[in-house]
Amino acid sequence: MRFEWRPDLGKGSHGILILGDRRTVVRNPKDELKTGTLHAMLKQLGLSRDDI
Repeated sequence: MRFEWRPDLGKGSHGILILGDRRTVVRNPKDELKTGTLHAMLKQLGLSRDDI
């Protein structure tokens, strides 16, 4: 499965995380993620919290 981090595709401090044929936007990786944001990102990538 393809995994790719593309900070050049986002605006400002945002980047794109690609996992297989799915993708999600990641804001500044240095900042803490809120729980709801993490759950939404996992859903976009087709993952569950147990997968990480």
